[in-house]
Amino acid sequence: MKMTSSSEVYIRVKLGIIEIDDVAQQYRPSVDVFFYFKAKDNVEHQSLSVGKIRFENIRKPSWVPHFKFENGVDKMVVTDESYWIDNDTGLIFGRKNMIPSLQQRFDHSAFPFDRHILDIRLHSSNCLLQRWENIDRHCPIEVQLNDEKWQIQGELNALADSWKLKNITMTISDNKDNLFSIANLCISIERRSEYYLLSIGFVLFLINLLQACIFLYPYNEARFSFAMQLVLTTVVFKFVIQSTVPKTCYMMNFDRYMVFGMLVLTMRFVVDTYLQATFELPVGDEGYRGKCYASTGRITVCDLDLWSTGILAAVWIVVSFFFFFLGPIFLRPSWKSMSSEKKKKRLRKKIIGKA
Repeated sequence: MKMTSSSEVYIRVKLGIIEIDDVAQQYRPSVDVFFYFKAKDNVEHQSLSVGKIRFENIRKPSWVPHFKFENGVDKMVVTDESYWIDNDTGLIFGRKNMIPSLQQRFDHSAFPFDRHILDIRLHSSNCLLQRWENIDRHCPIEVQLNDEKWQIQGELNALADSWKLKNITMTISDNKDNLFSIANLCISIERRSEYYLLSIGFVLFLINLLQACIFLYPYNEARFSFAMQLVLTTVVFKFVIQSTVPKTCYMMNFDRYMVFGMLVLTMRFVVDTYLQATFELPVGDEGYRGKCYASTGRITVCDLDLWSTGILAAVWIVVSFFFFFLGPIFLRPSWKSMSSEKKKKRLRKKIIGKA
């Protein structure tokens, strides 16, 4: 078995995402760091069992690795910090659970088909971090993961209904001259779009599809009243759902879909205005729609009204079909493009830092 030097700490991590705040551009992970190192001094034992055991629970040693998060915005909460000593090897095992609030810029332009790579930068200022090595497959049960071979384990906890965990990685970089390390923990997550498509998008689809019934209305104020009610309903619906969608200063895919629906209703107004300004309108008894009569081969106002209504309804149905069924395929960004964008952002930060 390999013994650690006095400056090396071997770690593995269990991650969980507790909360993602799209508005504040923050998220709160639960970071369980399991580690072991060689004791630097005599350790006072605090045995929890009678008789000799291999792993004993001990008080906090005088020297322990110091962890902090580079992108933290508030004071982190430490919910658990425990230590054990291996009586056979003299190694100190530890477990520290931390819940920080981290700041990160989210790109919601693909919402509700967005993906994100959460970057958690765990910094150790008094030692060099190394990847956890198997210690003859013996360690306290409190510092074990689901698989002994794993070095990092992730889960979404309460957010599992809203997000999908796609990948999780850990890379460690050391600075031996200044004796510090940075462990980059990256969690790749993908938003579950079903809720937004069914509960919000489909309702909007039905509201705008009602414009297909407008050709049955007479050519008077009743028709404009019906169209105006559809527009106002769409506007009110947009304000109602503001609390459930990210607030951004740029257009998201969901915003584009809603704006296109407003354009369909606007085109309906334009068509009606053209028809009433150009043609002689058939008006029946008591303001009801009258019948259209025309000589053979001549297009009537009723024909144009029906065709324009059908075209607008068909366009709206096709766009909605693409958004609902093909959007998760064609509108969702690839992980490769996101990784390359992260590299560009890091490069810009480095250039600014050097300047």
